[in-house]
Amino acid sequence: MLALLPVLTVALMSVTPPCDAPESAVMNFWTGDWDVTWDRGRGHDRVTRTPDGCEIEDDFDDGSGELPRTHSIWPSFGDGWAMDLLNGPFPDDYKPSPLIAFMGRPSGNDYIFEESVGSAPMYYRIVFGDIRESSFTWRWQSAPDRKTWTDRLVAHYVRSNR
Repeated sequence: MLALLPVLTVALMSVTPPCDAPESAVMNFWTGDWDVTWDRGRGHDRVTRTPDGCEIEDDFDDGSGELPRTHSIWPSFGDGWAMDLLNGPFPDDYKPSPLIAFMGRPSGNDYIFEESVGSAPMYYRIVFGDIRESSFTWRWQSAPDRKTWTDRLVAHYVRSNR
């Protein structure tokens, strides 16, 4: 089985766009420093892209000492970014798994990360919407059927002067 690893690596490299491919730039709007507000609080998010362009990390600070973080990787298994939720305060009915990635894809003017593996009774996704140079809206949503999405948390991001 290990003998196949070099063959699989070369095969993936030949079909996966490099990290500087135009398709990977779709998440560049997110990088930078952001002031974030939502119905129960406020915080700051610093989002950086690694020098090789293949990873995006965000470090969110809401002043509570808990630092929710995500880690996004390009290239993904398909045609978009893959995001892992590393930690954070999650809704009571959401139990993150290190084996479940959220796969990203454009949808109109939004960029949506949806669980790559999900199961009833609830599915989850993250929606980056209303994307502008200096602001966007971040939505944590759930649905029992992957059709009827309900906002669980809505956060408003405005570019920070920090």
